[in-house]
Amino acid sequence: MGLVVAATFGIVVSAQAQQPADSADVLVFSGSFTTGSREFVRVFLQNGQVYRAEVNVGAVSFRIRPRHPDRGEPPTVVQIRTDAASGESVYEIRPFQDDEYEVKVEDFPEGETATLNIYRDIRASRRRQGIVANRGGGHTSVGIEFAAGSHTNYQISPLESFNKVDRAGANVEGCLLLHPGVPGVWGCIIGVGLHNSSGTTKITWFFAEPRFRLAGGAERMRPEFGVLTRAAIATAEGNPTFVALGAYARLWLGSVPGKGLSVGVSGFHAFLFGTKADQDTFNQFTAALSYSF
Repeated sequence: MGLVVAATFGIVVSAQAQQPADSADVLVFSGSFTTGSREFVRVFLQNGQVYRAEVNVGAVSFRIRPRHPDRGEPPTVVQIRTDAASGESVYEIRPFQDDEYEVKVEDFPEGETATLNIYRDIRASRRRQGIVANRGGGHTSVGIEFAAGSHTNYQISPLESFNKVDRAGANVEGCLLLHPGVPGVWGCIIGVGLHNSSGTTKITWFFAEPRFRLAGGAERMRPEFGVLTRAAIATAEGNPTFVALGAYARLWLGSVPGKGLSVGVSGFHAFLFGTKADQDTFNQFTAALSYSF
């Protein structure tokens, strides 16, 4: 299927009638920009594809916007590399709607001409389509996560000093992550956390925390939102436990969701068991950094 390009200058139209091989990326646009130009050029891009934009100037600003922004969200643009010495900037474009997109290259040195080539990356496009079809699932990976944050105050024993006004405590934790290959299901299979507050002085919890994606994710640089549950047991006297319900948000930075680096935030409300204290619930909020292999 051919791709149509409309531009006001420097136009090269490329059409490909046959399905290309994996190694044959398709040129869909080629054009030139001069310093101070205020013109945008238009190129038709497809949802589900991955495009690579190459500019022959190392330090530039690359701008892209949908011609009809009311039809959906703007594309994700990630700068892959820039090299002022060799004179090249490369960007990855992931559209989320079929549309004409207006593109522009600017902020390059006076008197130079910037040439922009946009290719459909065949391998990356097929990988993206497979990931979306599986909603980020279909692969198994393990990883590690480190988190820190705060929790409201609580009591393990009625003999502990407790001030309801002083409700802040600090927590740090780490866990072993597992993505079992089931789309939208992942979490901590075993973790350890340390709580420290006025009501509970340095109590250690061992926990498991399944997570279930509800929306987003499935692609790099798209936020993921979901719910979580946690079950934990403490090393304190009587081995108190708690169960918790909460929510999380996660941003996958790697090329495949569920693998590579990610950052996230989470919070939950916990119910304590095995204590004789009055304050037997608490809330916890954390920020996390993780890496999956």
